Amino acid sequence: MAGITNLVDGSTRIYLPLLAIAWEVGQAAVAWIFFAALLPWAVGSLFAGAMIDRADRFAILRVVNLTRAAGLGVAAMAAFLFPGQLAVLLGPAVVIGTVDMIGDICAQSMVTDLVEEPARTAAYGKMASVQTVFGVLAAPAIGGLLVAAPAWLALSTLGIASSFAVFLVQGRAAPGAGPAREHPFSSILTDTKVGLKTILHSSWLGRTAAAVGVMNLASSATMAVLVVYMSRSLGASATETGILLSAIGIGSSVGSLGAGRLSAYLGFRAAVMIGALGIASGLVSPVIGTSMIQLGIVSVLGGLLAPLFGVNVISMRQRMVTPDLAGRVNASFQLLGTGAAPLGALIAGTLSAVVADKAVFAASASLAITALVVCRPWSVGLRPRPATRYQDDRQEQEVPN
Repeated sequence: MAGITNLVDGSTRIYLPLLAIAWEVGQAAVAWIFFAALLPWAVGSLFAGAMIDRADRFAILRVVNLTRAAGLGVAAMAAFLFPGQLAVLLGPAVVIGTVDMIGDICAQSMVTDLVEEPARTAAYGKMASVQTVFGVLAAPAIGGLLVAAPAWLALSTLGIASSFAVFLVQGRAAPGAGPAREHPFSSILTDTKVGLKTILHSSWLGRTAAAVGVMNLASSATMAVLVVYMSRSLGASATETGILLSAIGIGSSVGSLGAGRLSAYLGFRAAVMIGALGIASGLVSPVIGTSMIQLGIVSVLGGLLAPLFGVNVISMRQRMVTPDLAGRVNASFQLLGTGAAPLGALIAGTLSAVVADKAVFAASASLAITALVVCRPWSVGLRPRPATRYQDDRQEQEVPN
């Protein structure tokens, strides 16, 4: 199920900007598409986290998969009736961004229900591997190939593929696991604040969320310009762009497969530092690369190391909270970490009209590297004991770095 959904989401994320270029609706439109896809993370993640902690997480995934299929079906009809219109592209971008946000938070939260702590790092590594293989490796190539087909047919194909995931979510929440039901009448607003308070009361969670936020802002700024840059400055076709992004996915896939075992050998501190180096390399690649080959080599090497960062950060974050808080803390972390990403896409789209693309890439990479150095997400130090909604335990305990 995760493979299909990541394949559809990843293909659509690549396909929509490439289709905008093919329709010649303007470079600013590409930035607006990235903005629309990232906006749900900024405005809906806290509410999604509260609902994930209240309801059956399997049921939520079923609704998410149904919404994805229906949304792409409506987008296909709109593309047939109103070809060449920017609104046709913004609609599916918002839908994909929304279902991706809810599905990602829900999946991360479910791991704490299904996997014991000693095996969670490996579990997150396997989950990242599936997401990378389908969403980063295979999806860009498919997205690039779909541009050659009529828009209504491409979107219909993605909708039909996503409909299979509706029938693949099997299982029920175990009694007592996952959602907290002991206070069913608390308000959604109250629940949404709990995750933010938990993060702000932890030095490491706060610093890491800030670092991830800046990195995601820089990454979205880079991606908003990169697709157009490869097409217009490097002369890459839509298919070549998809193939290069898939090549980056190869590095990420290999890195994800070995992230669990390598993390156990390196330890948390070294693994996160090496992963941060990989992320920085990926952002620097369009600055130093003058051809598709150079850009691909540096990006693949960065993608090989980057999963060490994500797998270990997620695993440590889950260790810091009890399962009944997992959804809200994950959602709050995503808000702080991804909420600025839409702004990055808009800023980059605006700047690219007045400055060189490489200047945007250089500014994004510099910003991300500075955030990593200042926030030091590899240094855990002291952390609060796992807390619950109605028990604020401020005592601290040492966590080995």
